[in-house]
Amino acid sequence: MRTWLIQTLTPLASAGLLLAGVVTLGRLAADDLHQHERYALAFDEVRCEAPPGLRREEFLREVQYEAELPDHLDRFDVDLVSRLRAAFLRHPWVERVERVEMTSSGPLHIHLTYRTPVLAIAGPGPIRVLDRNGILLPRAASADGLLAFRGKPRGPAGPTGTPWSDPSIVAAARTAGFLLPQREQLGLSSLEVVREEVVLWTSSGSRILWGSAPGREGADEASAVLKRDRLLNQMARHPGTEGPSGAYEHDLRPAAGATQRPLGEAVQVGSRGQP
Repeated sequence: MRTWLIQTLTPLASAGLLLAGVVTLGRLAADDLHQHERYALAFDEVRCEAPPGLRREEFLREVQYEAELPDHLDRFDVDLVSRLRAAFLRHPWVERVERVEMTSSGPLHIHLTYRTPVLAIAGPGPIRVLDRNGILLPRAASADGLLAFRGKPRGPAGPTGTPWSDPSIVAAARTAGFLLPQREQLGLSSLEVVREEVVLWTSSGSRILWGSAPGREGADEASAVLKRDRLLNQMARHPGTEGPSGAYEHDLRPAAGATQRPLGEAVQVGSRGQP
C-alpha cells in the first residue's frame, strides 16, 4: 500500500512543483518586463534644444530616421551614450555633442552645439548656406544678414552636412566665420576669391584685400588676428571713409603693415606691398 501511494503521489507532487515553478517564472518575467518598461526611454522624450527652423520633435525624428534608432532606448545599454553621440553627429546641423546627461529615471538630456550660418551662396536653384568650416547646411537655413559670395561658385555643392568641394568656397566661409562677430561693425556685405585670395566688400563699396583664409597665411602675410585688428583700427581712425564721402581700399595682407587708399588709386588685386 505504501509503495502504491508513493508511486501515485510522486508524479502529482512533481507536476505540482513544475506548475509552481512555471507560475513563479511567469511572475518573475512579468516583473522583469515591468522593470524594463519602467527604465526604458522613448526616443521622442529626449530633451535638447532644436536647431534653427526646426521644432524639437521634428529634429528628433530626423536624427532617429538617419541613425535607424528604435522608438525606445534601454538606459542600461552600456553603448547607449556612444550610440546617441554618433546619431546626433550625423545630423548636418550638429557641430558637437557637448555631453549626454542620463539617470536611472527621468528624462535624458543632450547638450549640442549647432553650426552657425556665415556665408550665402547664390547659384542655380535656391541660395545655399555654409558654416565657418564650409559645411553645407540644410536648405531651410536662413541666409538673412549673411555675407554673400560674389561670382559663380565652382564645383558641386555636395551632400548636406559635407564641405563644399571648391577650396575657394571653403576659404571664403572660414574668413566669413572669423569675421562674423565684427561683420556689422565693419559694414561687411559680400566677399569673393580672386587668384586664391579673399577680397571683402563693405556696404558702402569699399574693398578689403584680406588674402589667405585664417590659419593659411604665408610667411610674408599678416595673421588673421592682426588683419582684423588693423581693419578695426583703420575704421575707428577714419570712420568717414566708409560713408558717403567715398570708397577706399584696405590692403591688410603685408606683414610689414596695412595700407589704405581711395579705391580709384588701388593696386591690382593679387599684388602685395606698396605700388
